[in-house]
Amino acid sequence: MYQASIDITPYESMLEGICVASSLGIPNLETGSALDQVPYWKLNGNQTEEIRNKLIDYGKRIVLALFDYPLENLDAYRSAFRRAHLLNAEHVKIKPPGGIQAGQEDTLSEIAHMGKAYGIRVLFENDHASLLCDDESMTRFYNQLAQQEIGFIYNPIEFVAGHHHPFFHMFYNSKLKNDIVFLRLCDGLYSTQKPMPLCQGNAEIKELISILLSRTYHGYFSVFPYLPGDPTASYASTYQEFKAILKTL
Repeated sequence: MYQASIDITPYESMLEGICVASSLGIPNLETGSALDQVPYWKLNGNQTEEIRNKLIDYGKRIVLALFDYPLENLDAYRSAFRRAHLLNAEHVKIKPPGGIQAGQEDTLSEIAHMGKAYGIRVLFENDHASLLCDDESMTRFYNQLAQQEIGFIYNPIEFVAGHHHPFFHMFYNSKLKNDIVFLRLCDGLYSTQKPMPLCQGNAEIKELISILLSRTYHGYFSVFPYLPGDPTASYASTYQEFKAILKTL
């Protein structure tokens, strides 16, 4: 079976995001770097307990949290991992201001080691404007941090933005297939890089879903905000189309 997750960052409150997730029948949450406007690293004991109780009450769990703090503030990362651990967060995405850039590998390895110490796997997402712009650069980056057991969030539309075909150019010959933990459910036009509803662009999303499932994929299919307009409406249509794809495989 498949596991879906939903990014609740477009919503003002965590509860609003939880309600949208419940309406779609998705138990797995992706959060930003703050919960109810409080950064992870600043959550106090009472706030952490309230959030934990909310997750229990609504049958949700945090499968991905974003840490986007400056890399020089390692104390913020330590505190944030501690809070994420108390909330049973499964993964953390690291995206410092300005994105992942060359020369940051040693610090990122240290941060990934922090997560590993808490049982939280650290992930990185491909981004056409960062060091992680294609499979070659991602593989080189992975090899530098491999001992920390990092993983990747695979974002097809970011490959399209860099004029790469996500399946035939990036995935097919990649050595990172087993380290993909999230697949972003998105689509876009190769000619203009315009975001498009699922299966209406050139991001080869159906091929990616199919090949991952054929490889006994245990990661998540991520519903996230990539289309303009009302996120709730686009989430519903994206998830509906995703389920339609599953029924054809």
